[in-house]
Amino acid sequence: MIGKIESTKSVIIKMKRLLHIACFFCLSACGQSYQNPFSPEVNPIPDSLCYFFPNQEALCGTNHSIYIPRGLSEKCTNPTCCCNYIVVVDKQHINYDTLVSFVQHEAIQILKDTSDFICLKDCEFDKRFQLDNSYVGAQITNIIPDFRRFNDTDKVWADSSTKSGLPLGYSFYIIKSGNTLALNDKWDCNRQWLPLQLQHGYRSGIALNPNNDHVVFWCIAW
Repeated sequence: MIGKIESTKSVIIKMKRLLHIACFFCLSACGQSYQNPFSPEVNPIPDSLCYFFPNQEALCGTNHSIYIPRGLSEKCTNPTCCCNYIVVVDKQHINYDTLVSFVQHEAIQILKDTSDFICLKDCEFDKRFQLDNSYVGAQITNIIPDFRRFNDTDKVWADSSTKSGLPLGYSFYIIKSGNTLALNDKWDCNRQWLPLQLQHGYRSGIALNPNNDHVVFWCIAW
């Protein structure tokens, strides 16, 4: 009898070990499909600017892409642009109707792809030590990310032929916006290629297109 009990305990222990191993691999697979964009070593953007982004549980195992440019390694006198990242999610993996209701209620501004907006240039900008005339007179309310920088051939959600870098028909719902420094002190410096009113700022929101399968969550801060 004792031998049977010990044998049963041994089987249970082995089953628990196998279960732990299975859970480990499930979590590992999930981790490979999602990288926390709010971790300080990845991006200094405060998560309060992106509270509406899909969380890890929502994204794990779904068809999505995350793009996180490099941050600054040390304080510089004239950084090329900003910290930004975007998360692209297929509509079928989220509650699209709920999202539409959310942006209609929460958006502080809506820009169409026909609106007067300016894509904030990023690291490819090659005249960083003189004022860029395209920003003269622009206000924070004109700014959206430059999605064109993500236009590689494998990104089916992008369109290099448009002004924004997203296919025609997208609306940009702005959820957070301000003209103050939201990043850490290393970003508190003069950008000679931007006018005074655009030296610092942050913008975040969601880009939706009823005729496109991709939802684009985005955030930019500089």
